[in-house]
This record gives sequence, structure tokens and C-alpha cells, in this order.
Amino acid sequence: MRETAKSRSSRLQYCQKLKMNVQRLFWDLYRAPVEDEVEKTLERYSLLNNPKNWRPYGGNESNFGVVENQQASPIPALIEKITNGIDAILMRACFERGINPCSLQAPKSIDEALQQFFPDHKNWDLANARREQAKRLQILADGPRRETSLIIYDDGEGQKPEDFENTFLSLLRGNKNNIHFVQGKYNMGGAGAVAFCGRRRYQMIASKRSGNHGAFIKLYSYDLPEGSRSVISRDLNQSINEYLFDPALPVFTVDKLERYPKDRNLERHLYGLKRRLEEEDNRYVAEFFSEEARDAEIGKIKITCYVFKPRVDERPVKQTRDTIRREFFKNNMSILFSINGQVHGHYMSEFVTRSLKFPLLKDYLLVHVDCTEVRTEFRNEMFMASRDRLKDGDESRKLRRRLAHLLTDSRLKDIHKERKESITVDSKDAEDLVRNITRNLPLRNDLVELLGQTFKLDDGRNGPRKEKAHKKHRKEPDKRLTFVPQRYPSLFNIDVKSGNNEQIPTVSLPKGGERAIKFSTDVEDQYFDRVEDPGELQIGLLDLGSNDRDGGRQPGLPKTVDTILNVTKSSPHNGTIRVLLKPTEEVNVGDTIRLCAFLSAPDKLLDQIFIVRISAPGKAPAEPKDGNQPDNRLGLPKLHMVYKNPRSDGITWDKLEERGISMDHEVVVHPLVDEEFLSHVYINVDSTV
Repeated sequence: MRETAKSRSSRLQYCQKLKMNVQRLFWDLYRAPVEDEVEKTLERYSLLNNPKNWRPYGGNESNFGVVENQQASPIPALIEKITNGIDAILMRACFERGINPCSLQAPKSIDEALQQFFPDHKNWDLANARREQAKRLQILADGPRRETSLIIYDDGEGQKPEDFENTFLSLLRGNKNNIHFVQGKYNMGGAGAVAFCGRRRYQMIASKRSGNHGAFIKLYSYDLPEGSRSVISRDLNQSINEYLFDPALPVFTVDKLERYPKDRNLERHLYGLKRRLEEEDNRYVAEFFSEEARDAEIGKIKITCYVFKPRVDERPVKQTRDTIRREFFKNNMSILFSINGQVHGHYMSEFVTRSLKFPLLKDYLLVHVDCTEVRTEFRNEMFMASRDRLKDGDESRKLRRRLAHLLTDSRLKDIHKERKESITVDSKDAEDLVRNITRNLPLRNDLVELLGQTFKLDDGRNGPRKEKAHKKHRKEPDKRLTFVPQRYPSLFNIDVKSGNNEQIPTVSLPKGGERAIKFSTDVEDQYFDRVEDPGELQIGLLDLGSNDRDGGRQPGLPKTVDTILNVTKSSPHNGTIRVLLKPTEEVNVGDTIRLCAFLSAPDKLLDQIFIVRISAPGKAPAEPKDGNQPDNRLGLPKLHMVYKNPRSDGITWDKLEERGISMDHEVVVHPLVDEEFLSHVYINVDSTV
């Protein structure tokens, strides 16, 4: 049947009217500041009561469990929206170059995508360049102060309206599984934010595929947590920086003048907590270093430790600590686990006190664990699909133990010791008190002898004589030349004295044990971790043989270090690079492993060849020739008198506060447990008692 001119005109008028209504509806919803206004708008357009206007999220009537049971708090749920925006911008760059994102020509990682699509991305460390790039991905505030709505905008690939159900509104379809340079692959994280959109769960999505690309999502009456509800370009910015520790792209956060007319900085760009921590002018970070560990089961993890100063610019210690907590620990995350820069789980400060036994660093240590190159099977068992917390399983427990083992034997051990010693003073009264108690206890000689086998009882009967013997063999500390670090290394030597017949440095490594090897260099401490032109140390396998005569084994054996040795590499510290080796089950006692360590330099590779021999397990270290055995008995805890104001015979409250121990009139005594033993007791003389 033919369409008459009159009917066609009528249809066009209807379509035009419908289009105008849709446009007007869009702008009315866009301008709605909070969910109540959204409700009124939908009622005004008679959209709420007609079931034909509504479809289930993800095309599934039973979607409640997926949508509501994702991220446990609103910030990581919001991060998923930002991550999707980053993905969209990377996808647009790929399409603009005529590359199929699923093809072999597409980047294999986010880092490769940055190198290929944004060759000038290193300039983003400069404020002006970072600001321009950040405008492509923005978070804007709307609504009154006490009921903030958020708009997330990106100028990425965009989507056609007919594709919304398979992109923005899809659940559990895995539409990015074959694209290696994007982060969002579970295809449900974007729905997690809906659970925090007020009481009615309203969000608005708008996008355009052709012409001007891009999309924006408005989250109405978003339930921001305490501490993030003020100016979003300041408070929310800090939380986003924590969860996006090292994002691929910078982000712009914008608040409204109507909301905060007196605030002078309503627009800020963010680029992750990593860059804030490693800025040269960072006043709060005392030092940072890294440990890179390769494990046959876990894969590769890179651990970076940031240690904060206890006092900055002569401020009160408590004020400094409060600022550090607010700026860098806003969400109480002390140990961060990330993939591609996005935090997927964390530990709180109890890990520092309970697992590491470094209580003085509890408020001054932040650890980042990069799990991007962890083995896929292991990683899938570590993190929840919501990407905001760790699973309580065998894999996460193994990683916790591995992490604790690495860090307790790292530079942190020396830092904690230095801070402990800085608050230790000789208190003759306290020492005399302990000495008199132990000397005057009515103990039988056999009981004293028994106790003396475990405790150092300085009672004149079993302590002083042995102490003098120790003093006799003590050596004066080495007087070393001042270390002058260089930006690039010019020397690289292994600190191993023994060698084989070819004079190649040789070390013995017990089966089931571990061995630390040190290399001397002249490069600066941040060489492995600095943002601009970092270097690296690699360990390569040259040969694996059952002994020196055979020179090798049958074909088919593994030819990479990872399969036969678990290797942990520390960043340089005062001219020393420490490498920890631990054999895997693939090697046997008697095996000889020839290795080469390569240290990168601008125009060459510095290398050192060395040999590792696998020895029998459990072999005890050789005893000192002079018979001077270390005294491993437990000592009585040292007592320290603490006062509010300075005194010659004690420590001040303020001095203790610098090292993370709080004192006031209500605190009577503070016991310090160091490596599972009670080592110090701080007695508050100015307590109320």
C-alpha cells in the first residue's frame, strides 16, 4: 500500500515532534541536579507508569544480584566508570589508526598502547601537557553540597543508541576479552556504581558514535563516603588518586562555583598517587625503594615502599601525621595491590605491625604491589571479580607470606632500626632499677643458671663476664668513602670473593634455602623506579649442568631463569644492588647454574658472569674461627622514662610521636614488641597516675 502525501507529512510531523520531545527530555534530565528532580521529570513525561518504557538491565530480570553485589564502597565503584572512560579513549585511538582492536597489529598491553597511540605521553608529567590531556576525561559535580551528583565524561569511541544494550548496559558478556590493551574485561564493573546512586538508583547515559565521539554518565545523588563529600576537585580527587595508583591517562575533576563560591581552585587534574609520591618536591616522603620478585608459581611482582617523614617544616608531629593520613591514606589503605595501575585490593596498617613487626612505621609506610605480570591462573584466584578486594584463599595467603618475607629482610628493617635507635636514650635510673631487681631476687643458684641460658640477667653472676668477652672481639666500624651517586651507572661488580678454576665468581645455594648476592655500582638509588629514563637489572641463564665436567643436560630442559630460580632484585641503595636467589623444585643438589647479570646503561650493558652451585639443604653456616659465638639469649626489655617536657634523663612525648608512639596524660606505659619480643618499655612519668 502506497503512503499518501498527507500520511507521510503526518508521520514526519510526528517523528519531528517525538525527536523534539526526546531532546527536551534529555536536557531536562541532564539539568536535574538530584534524584528527586529526575523522578519529577519522568512523571511529567508520563514515563514511570508505562512498562513498555523500561527494560531489565543486561536483558536479565534477575540482574539484582550482579548489580548490587559488586564493589563494597562507592569509590572503587566510581573507579570502574573512570576505567571504562580510559578504555574508550584508547579504543578510539586504535580505530582512528585503522587497527582492529582484536587483531595482531593491536597493542598487547596498556603500556604498548600508550607508546603506539600517545608517543608524547611522557610529557604528561608536565602540568600544562597533563592538563590538556586530562580534559578528555572529566568528572564534574552537580547538585547541592550535601547531595552531590557526578558526571563522568570522556571523548572516547562512543556508542550508537542501538548498541547500548550490548555495551553500556550489558552484563557478563565479556565484550572486551579479546582486546589486550584495555582494563575492563569482566563486563559488569560499570554497573557497580548504580547501587550507590541515591535511593532510586538513577543514572543517565548519553553517547555518540559518529562525528564527535564520546559519552557521559550522570550518577544522581551519589553516596560519597565521609571525607569525599566536599569540593570534589580536592577531596574526591585524593581518593581517586589512591585507587588509580598509576593510571594510563590523566583525569580532570571539576566542581561548580555555585556549590563553593569561596573556593579558589575548583578544577584540578590527577594522574595517580605514584606520581604524587615520587615528585622531586614532595615534602613528606623521606625515601622510596623497590623490590622485584620473580616466583615460579606467582609470577612477577614489583613492590615499591614509600617511607614518610615523621615531621615536616617544623610542624607539630601530630599535625604532620594527620596531613600524611589525609593526603596519602584517605581510605586507610597501607598495602596496595594493583593491575595496570588500578588498585584491586589492599591491606590496612595491621600488616605493618603484625606481619612485618615494624610498629614504628605503622603510620609512615605505604607499599604498592604491582601484580600486572602475576601469572593469570594465580591472579584469578587472588582478586574478586569486582576488583576491589582480595579473596580469602590459598593464593592470597601465599602472597601475604611471600610479601612479609621479602619486606622483613629489606631496607625497611634498617629504617625501622634507625627510627627505634633515634628515640633510645641511656636512662641510668631505669637500668639501675632492673639491675637491682634481678640482683636482689632470692633465687637459687641452679634457677639463676637455668634462667641464664635463656635470658641475659645482668645480676653480676652470669652476665658481665660474657659481656666483656664480647667487647674484646668487637671491631671498629669501617670508615668508608662518601658515596657520590651518578644518574647512569659506569661500574658494576659482583661482591663475591670465591671462584672456580676459571676465576668466575661462584656461590653456594642450599636446596630449599636462599642466598643474597650483592653488586657494587655507582648509580643513584632511584635508577629502577624513576619516571624518566629508568634502568633495569636482568638475570640471564647461560648454562645449566649437573656438574662442571658434564657441561649441560639433555635437550628440552627450561632455558629461562624463572623456571629454576626465584629471583628478587632490590633497587640500588648507596651503591649496592641486592639480589636474592632461591632454587625451585626443577634443580637438584649438585647442579651448576651459570648466570649473567646485566645492568642497563645509555650506550651499553654492564654485565657480570657468576656461577651458582646447588648444595645440600640445611647445611649449617661455618662457625667463627675465634670461637666467638653470638649471644642469642633474650635480654630484659630496656626501660625508658618519658616526659611531656624535655629532661636530661628521658624522652619527650613529642620525640616519641615522631616515631609513631602517641603519649598523653592517659597513657601510663607503652610496650614495644620488636620481632616478636618485648624489647623496650616506655614509662610515662607525666601520666595521670
